[in-house]
Amino acid sequence: MSRVIALSRMPVVASLLALPLILMSVSQANAAREVRFKEFPLEISAEDRLVVQGIRGSVKIVPVAAGKTPVIKARKVLPDNPKGGASERFDALSFTVRRDHGVVTVEPRGPSARQDWIEWSRPGQPELHVEIESPAVATEVFYHSGSVTVSGWKDDLAISLQEGRVQTSAGEGKLGISVLRGDIRVEKQDGAVTVENHAGKIAVTNVVGDVRVHAFSSETALNSIKGSVLFRSKQGYASGGKIEGGFEFDTGRGNVNINGVEGAIRGVNVEAAITLQLSGESDVSIETDEGPVSIRPAAGIGSLLKLSIEEGGIIAPNSVQVPRVSGPKSVVARMNGTPKGSITVRSKRGTIRIR
Repeated sequence: MSRVIALSRMPVVASLLALPLILMSVSQANAAREVRFKEFPLEISAEDRLVVQGIRGSVKIVPVAAGKTPVIKARKVLPDNPKGGASERFDALSFTVRRDHGVVTVEPRGPSARQDWIEWSRPGQPELHVEIESPAVATEVFYHSGSVTVSGWKDDLAISLQEGRVQTSAGEGKLGISVLRGDIRVEKQDGAVTVENHAGKIAVTNVVGDVRVHAFSSETALNSIKGSVLFRSKQGYASGGKIEGGFEFDTGRGNVNINGVEGAIRGVNVEAAITLQLSGESDVSIETDEGPVSIRPAAGIGSLLKLSIEEGGIIAPNSVQVPRVSGPKSVVARMNGTPKGSITVRSKRGTIRIR
């Protein structure tokens, strides 16, 4: 998984190519300014790797159209009410393109001192916005703050942001996204997906491949996934449905609500509500400290129930006999229907409900 870029590692190099500017708009001192660079032909082949780096701004990457020349379109923007030193950094800001042993790197050229790079990462500082049309190659994007949008990319892709949003669509290959604070949206990916997020919203939809989500306090939606799903979180919650390759979760205080899971389910939970609707044969094993667990097996499936709770209740279909006693209780019984699979739930406190 690609790491979020550190400001101290940001390269400051002399430009290898002259990049003439076209001034588009210049206004008064406290208003936004924008300068557009001339379109720059990008020399890159299918065997190369593309790396895009920046501090503030945005990146948009799309496959180059057949018969067209790969190109970089870039512009720099000084926002409204710029902060201290922003105007000077804006004037000095440009970008470079360099090649080194099959790696083509697009990066900013600006401050010469480390402290200036740190100041540049803060709000009210210049932004570099880059659009790249290129043949699909293995690609890495590192930005401190802003947005990254990639569509139709048919190769491996890794994206790292400290703060902002990432959106990908119609991709192929391995996809890795790390956003410390912000939103992540993945739509239609053919390949394995790994997502890391501390706080924000995550949406992963229409994936053919395994999905791994590591989130601290994020809101996560998982829908239409043909592959196994792993969800790990401390305080965030997960919802969604139509997961066809099994589901594993390890949660702290975030609820899990998945409507339609086919395959093995394995889960560990500290304190949250777990709600699952199964598709096909049951293969469930869940351990929870505290919180309700509600499971609806597929219609007509006679699952073997292995349920135990130290403090709380067990609610099961009428065909299953549940001890009517206080304190610890357990159930080992098979539901009515075609005898297939099993559902195992062990809980310390809460309620276990099989519907």
